Amino acid sequence: FRFNILQDDRMRYIIENIVSLPDSELSQKNKIGNTIISHFYGARGIHTLVTGENDPKKAHFDFERAAVDQDYIDRTAKIVKFYQLHKKRFYGTTELHTSIQTAARNFCREKYNDPSRPASLTDILEWISGWTQDGTMDRILGDTKSLKDMYDILTSKPGIGEYYGYHCATSNSVNPALNFNHDDEFNAPGPGARETLNMLFPELKKGKHTWGQLVVWLRDNQDELYDGLNIHSHFHNYTLSDGSKIFDTNQDRMMVYGTEVSLCQYSVYNYLRNNPHLISRRQIVREEVDVCPGALMEYIDGKYQFPAKAKKAKKIIVPTTNLF
Repeated sequence: FRFNILQDDRMRYIIENIVSLPDSELSQKNKIGNTIISHFYGARGIHTLVTGENDPKKAHFDFERAAVDQDYIDRTAKIVKFYQLHKKRFYGTTELHTSIQTAARNFCREKYNDPSRPASLTDILEWISGWTQDGTMDRILGDTKSLKDMYDILTSKPGIGEYYGYHCATSNSVNPALNFNHDDEFNAPGPGARETLNMLFPELKKGKHTWGQLVVWLRDNQDELYDGLNIHSHFHNYTLSDGSKIFDTNQDRMMVYGTEVSLCQYSVYNYLRNNPHLISRRQIVREEVDVCPGALMEYIDGKYQFPAKAKKAKKIIVPTTNLF
């Protein structure tokens, strides 16, 4: 995870394949939902795994349809089962998903009036689909004037705490239709970021400043502290097909979001430096969908004979060195 928002491959995926599409191709509610599942599941490639579509500009789950069309949910469950049998991984390894999974499972138990219904990989999709019906998506589109507004809406949901509330809010901040920015002074430093702040300010009296205020102070004093970061111009902004830019301000400095991420990642680095045997567990899950599309369609139709031994997922090792 990089301190510059455009160096984060997940953020670039969201910009390129979700929020920059015209509303005629992907509704705003579906843009928000597909952005959120990037975090709630975490594995790169999740949009293909839940849709069966290899083209990233078409691999969008339709939350509005799922809310009213059980056949669509059932078809999605078959797609998910197909990739699950092929040993594809849906969840990332760098975040804990238990609270999200539990909230989604409980939603589905209530929806189907089945208190013993087992958890399913599609529960999260159905849960967020419900937001298109219960007013949540309308509140996001109509009532969010700041990052804090988006955070408050998300964390009002069961199972969504500071981490998912803040990071799903900042991910949606790249949507030009939403009126808030990842450089808003509001932020929600997680345990890792707080640990690094304790290293930086060991004698600071607790309670005198909030964790979030310290993050903003680091951003505001970066010139004195870092003596220039020299961020490559490629990562200063993202230009859309119509010539407009995603960000009103060039990303040539540390922003609040990037500062919080940097503090968190230093604590991760420090922990792994002292526990190198755990490094392999921090690799980002990137699933290459190398299964024949025809086989998927046959599986959905009930005609596909599954091999005795399913092909194992390809594991891509992400370099730990900074590439930029």
